[in-house]
Amino acid sequence: MDELSRRFLFAGFFFGIHELTLFLGDAFVYEMAKILFFITLFYSFISVLRYNSTLQEKLTEQKGFNTKLKKNLEEISQSWLMEKEEADR
Repeated sequence: MDELSRRFLFAGFFFGIHELTLFLGDAFVYEMAKILFFITLFYSFISVLRYNSTLQEKLTEQKGFNTKLKKNLEEISQSWLMEKEEADR
């Protein structure tokens, strides 16, 4: 399980405790669970944003790599065609 899934699972755990204490009537635990739920949820969303920006950087790098690879492939195919034409003469 990755870090992001663990954080959302942890937030879900606190939400479950929050809902359970609603029926049990313990006001302190109810409020603490609510606060911990929102804190973990907030940090989970921050992780999503950080992961998204990292992913965007990786996609930009991959596009540059793909462009270079495509250029090299075209050069190789052109040189192969030139050699083939010279061999046919």
